[in-house]
Amino acid sequence: MLAGILSSGDFKSRMGFNPALQEVGITMVCRDAASRSPESAFLTTWRLRNMLGHSLIREPLSKVPDDYITLAQQEINAFLYSVFKLYA
Repeated sequence: MLAGILSSGDFKSRMGFNPALQEVGITMVCRDAASRSPESAFLTTWRLRNMLGHSLIREPLSKVPDDYITLAQQEINAFLYSVFKLYA
């Protein structure tokens, strides 16, 4: 469902980007989440949703607390960017 939304023409035109949806491990999710772009926030959201919704045990989870803070910030960024683009 989320992949369909992120791939839709309406989403692309309203948000101004087209995230490249590719499943990766948690290490790469954490590494890529360091980017503060709105596209990165949506990509992080999609990846986490797929990882948590399908199979959490793919590789050992990060033991770095800052990784979890970064992931949480990305979730907040995706939400706030959506509100800004859709209602501002």
